[in-house]
Amino acid sequence: MNEIMSHNGKLYQVKRRVAEHNFTFKDKLELKAVEMYMKHIGCDHVLRDQTHFIFVETVQEAQIVE
Repeated sequence: MNEIMSHNGKLYQVKRRVAEHNFTFKDKLELKAVEMYMKHIGCDHVLRDQTHFIFVETVQEAQIVE
């Protein structure tokens, strides 16, 4: 997946989108599990929409290709 998204003025490369219910155990959202998964797949940030966690890497340097 080579999707790039902007959030609060920063660019991120989307690595994975995972439905929120995958981190719900015994009817409770486990944010520690989200953090552990983020580290496991080598991402440095997690964004969230209404139904998914979006695991991303911060784009440090971008080059415009014409």
